Amino acid sequence: MTPIVHILQGINDNSEKKELPKLQRKAVRYTLLEGVLYKKRFSQPLLQCLTPSEAEYASVAITWVEDYSPKKFLGRDSTSPQFRKMQMS
Repeated sequence: MTPIVHILQGINDNSEKKELPKLQRKAVRYTLLEGVLYKKRFSQPLLQCLTPSEAEYASVAITWVEDYSPKKFLGRDSTSPQFRKMQMS
């Protein structure tokens, strides 16, 4: 678990006495709901924090979607009027 999760759960490690105040200030920006870490944002919904492996998977998935989008596949913008005319005929 990350040090921020330990702080939010109330677990204090004695080995990090110098880092503790810094981590406590940083932990205020996060919340832990049902074991899942979220980052708080002002006037926005909570953002779920990802582990490094989850972030890598999401990055690959987004890249795959961008690479195989209709716009790139057809070589033109799928929202353009010419593309819409092609679809209608």
